[in-house]
Amino acid sequence: MPADVALLGCGKMGSAMVRRLASLGHRVIAWNRTAAGAETLATESENCTAAPTAADAIAGVADGPVILMLATMPAVQELLAQPAVRAALAGKTLVNIVSGNPDEGRAVAASVGGVAAVCIDGAYSGAPTKALAGAGQVFVSSDDGGAAVERCRPILESLGKVTFAGKVGSARALDYAVVDLAMANYLSHCANLAMLEREGVDPAQFASEASFRLAQVGPMLEQFEKRSRSRDEAAYLTEPSATLGTWRNFWGSRLPYFEAHGLPAAFPKFVVGLLDEAGASGAHKDADVTRLQEVVRYGSKAE
Repeated sequence: MPADVALLGCGKMGSAMVRRLASLGHRVIAWNRTAAGAETLATESENCTAAPTAADAIAGVADGPVILMLATMPAVQELLAQPAVRAALAGKTLVNIVSGNPDEGRAVAASVGGVAAVCIDGAYSGAPTKALAGAGQVFVSSDDGGAAVERCRPILESLGKVTFAGKVGSARALDYAVVDLAMANYLSHCANLAMLEREGVDPAQFASEASFRLAQVGPMLEQFEKRSRSRDEAAYLTEPSATLGTWRNFWGSRLPYFEAHGLPAAFPKFVVGLLDEAGASGAHKDADVTRLQEVVRYGSKAE
């Protein structure tokens, strides 16, 4: 019986995806460069079959997608260059969610143009545990306006929340931006943890207050985005939500404390440096904090 989906690449993430799909009743044909990876998965569920080659895995799918979960984009290009793989891909839907930047996503899509029926490009945001629970985020894009994504939605939604971003490359940009928020939060937490411990702040209290504040991030970003549309200096000075100078004082005030107690200050120094580059200690101290975009978005210097 033809498989519902082929999944190429059974590392930690790929294996979690195979297990998730099979557990929901999807018939999966799996392939891995090291055969044992796919063969182990096949022993776990009657809904999973191991294919001896990538071309065999692709050929085993009737109307469903071929999902790529290899380790790197160069590995993807190497695989897609194989004549047998290209022949098997004819008329199939390729879903490339291997980590990489937008240019790499476009390069893969271009390499299968005229071979695969359509290339869905994107990224999976979440750890293998999220994939196993179907709780991650699936950012996808395609040059057909999203029609292929809709056809594959039952499979993709088994892995997590599906978001269509637009043309090939856009989903990878969205993934970078969303994941960066998590990294920034983690860095901020690490940078302040020693101070919280020193001052006897209960971690549970911090977690509660952090959750309250993080709930406001979405509306704040929307407000900032609207304000950032104008780069006029007069607009930055009009009714600022918070000024560069205020933020400079807030971030700079912790530096003497960190120094006095021997705490690493790499993160606050980094933020203070950006604020100063945007003019927080000079001519633009009274400008709205969104003037930071002149540095981090446009790369311009404060005048």
